[in-house]
Amino acid sequence: MHNGLHYTAWEQGETHVGKTNRTISIDDDLWNEFCSIVVKKHGNRYISNALEELLKEYIKKNGGK
Repeated sequence: MHNGLHYTAWEQGETHVGKTNRTISIDDDLWNEFCSIVVKKHGNRYISNALEELLKEYIKKNGGK
Protein backbone atom coordinates (compact mmCIF):
# COMPACT_ATOMS: atom_id res chain seq x y z
CA MET A 1 0.00 0.00 0.00
CA HIS A 2 1.14 3.56 -0.62
CA ASN A 3 2.42 5.84 2.12
CA GLY A 4 0.04 8.79 2.21
CA LEU A 5 2.83 11.31 2.53
CA HIS A 6 4.82 10.25 -0.51
CA TYR A 7 2.53 8.75 -3.15
CA THR A 8 1.93 10.78 -6.29
CA ALA A 9 0.66 9.94 -9.75
CA TRP A 10 4.09 10.89 -11.09
CA GLU A 11 5.58 7.82 -9.39
CA GLN A 12 3.46 5.72 -11.73
CA GLY A 13 5.12 7.36 -14.76
CA GLU A 14 2.04 9.42 -15.65
CA THR A 15 2.18 12.98 -16.91
CA HIS A 16 -0.70 15.41 -16.68
CA VAL A 17 -0.96 18.64 -18.63
CA GLY A 18 -2.42 21.43 -16.50
CA LYS A 19 -2.00 19.54 -13.23
CA THR A 20 0.46 20.08 -10.41
CA ASN A 21 1.80 17.80 -7.69
CA ARG A 22 0.57 18.73 -4.22
CA THR A 23 1.89 17.69 -0.85
CA ILE A 24 -0.72 17.22 1.85
CA SER A 25 -0.75 15.54 5.24
CA ILE A 26 -3.38 12.82 5.65
CA ASP A 27 -3.77 10.29 8.42
CA ASP A 28 -2.01 7.10 7.28
CA ASP A 29 -4.92 4.80 8.20
CA LEU A 30 -7.43 7.02 6.39
CA TRP A 31 -5.22 7.22 3.28
CA ASN A 32 -4.55 3.48 3.24
CA GLU A 33 -8.26 2.66 3.52
CA PHE A 34 -9.11 5.15 0.75
CA CYS A 35 -6.41 3.73 -1.53
CA SER A 36 -7.50 0.17 -0.82
CA ILE A 37 -11.11 0.92 -1.76
CA VAL A 38 -10.16 2.83 -4.91
CA VAL A 39 -7.66 0.19 -6.08
CA LYS A 40 -10.18 -2.63 -5.56
CA LYS A 41 -12.84 -0.77 -7.50
CA HIS A 42 -10.85 0.99 -10.25
CA GLY A 43 -7.20 -0.07 -10.17
CA ASN A 44 -4.02 1.59 -8.95
CA ARG A 45 -3.86 4.34 -11.57
CA TYR A 46 -7.23 5.81 -10.51
CA ILE A 47 -6.26 7.12 -7.06
CA SER A 48 -5.50 10.69 -8.22
CA ASN A 49 -8.70 10.80 -10.29
CA ALA A 50 -10.82 9.62 -7.35
CA LEU A 51 -9.30 12.26 -5.08
CA GLU A 52 -9.89 14.98 -7.70
CA GLU A 53 -13.54 13.89 -8.09
CA LEU A 54 -14.02 14.11 -4.32
CA LEU A 55 -12.52 17.61 -4.23
CA LYS A 56 -14.81 18.76 -7.07
CA GLU A 57 -17.84 17.29 -5.30
CA TYR A 58 -16.91 19.02 -2.04
CA ILE A 59 -16.45 22.38 -3.78
CA LYS A 60 -19.78 22.05 -5.61
CA LYS A 61 -21.66 21.12 -2.41
CA ASN A 62 -20.12 24.00 -0.49
CA GLY A 63 -20.81 26.91 -2.85
CA GLY A 64 -17.83 26.75 -5.18
CA LYS A 65 -17.80 26.73 -8.97
